[in-house]
Amino acid sequence: MKRKHLFIALLIVSLVLTFVACNETDDPPMESTTAATTTEAPTEAPTEEVTEVPTEEVTEAPTEEATEAPTAEVTETPTEDVTDEPEETQPEEVKKYREEWDEDDPANPFYNLIPVGKSYDGKTTCYDGRYDFGYAVCRTSDGEYFYSVQEAVWHLEEMGGGSILMTEHTDICLKLEFPDDYCDYRLYFQFLNVDFVFNYGVIYDDDTPNAEGVNGYAYYADLYVLDGVSTRLGDTHVWIIQTEDFTESGRYLIIDEVSDDPDYWFTYQYEMDGDMDEWLGLPMGEYIPE
Repeated sequence: MKRKHLFIALLIVSLVLTFVACNETDDPPMESTTAATTTEAPTEAPTEEVTEVPTEEVTEAPTEEATEAPTAEVTETPTEDVTDEPEETQPEEVKKYREEWDEDDPANPFYNLIPVGKSYDGKTTCYDGRYDFGYAVCRTSDGEYFYSVQEAVWHLEEMGGGSILMTEHTDICLKLEFPDDYCDYRLYFQFLNVDFVFNYGVIYDDDTPNAEGVNGYAYYADLYVLDGVSTRLGDTHVWIIQTEDFTESGRYLIIDEVSDDPDYWFTYQYEMDGDMDEWLGLPMGEYIPE
C-alpha cells in the first residue's frame, strides 16, 4: 500500500516538472525575436545610412563644385579674354577709310580738320588730307570729281596711276599719302591757294607767279617722270622731298646742260640751292578755320 502511494507521488512530481520545462522552452524564442528584429536592427543600421552618408554627399560635395569651380571659370577666364582684345577706340592709322569712322566722332578726319604737323615752311598748320570739303575740290584724269583729295589719291591707286587736277582753293595745307608702288602719280595745283605735304616725291615749281602772286606747282611721285618732260625746264626749280637719287631734301635748280658723266641717267642736272625751310607754304597766307 505504501508503495502505491509513493508511486502516485512520484508521478505527480514528474508531471509538475514536465509542465514547468515546457513553459521555459516557449519563452526564449519570444525574447530573441523581439531583440533582433525590433530593437537592434531597425534602430542602429538605418540610422547610420540615413543620417551620415547622405549628409556628406548632399552638403559637402555639391558645395565645393557650386562655389569654387564656377567662380574660377566666370571671373578668371573671361577676364583674360576681354583684356587681350583690342580696344574699341582704334588708332587713327587703323581706321583708314571713310566707312570705318563714326560720322559723329570728333576725331573723324573726313568731317573734322585734324592737325598733323606743319607745312614745309615750319609755321603753316597741316591737316589730314582725308578732309571732306563738302564740295568738289579736285578732278582725276578719268573725269571723276572728289570732295576729299586723299580719296582722289586712292582712286588713282585703283587705276594704277594717273593725275589729279585741283579745281578749287582749299586755303589750308593738307598732308597726302601716296602709295609707294612705282606708278606714275601727279597732282597739279598750280595758281591756286593750295599747299600739300607729301610722304615722298618731288614738287615742280615753274617760278612764274600769276597776277595774284601764286606760283604754278605740280607734284610728281617720280623725278624721272618730270625729267622726261619734253618742254625745256631750265632755270626753274624742283622741291625734292625724298628720292633714291637725292638723299637730302630741299630746293634744286634745274640746269639745262648735258652731263659729262656717261652713267648719268637724267636729262637735266640738279643743283641744290635752298632747304625745305624756304618753302613758301600757302602763297596767300595761312587760312585759320573758325
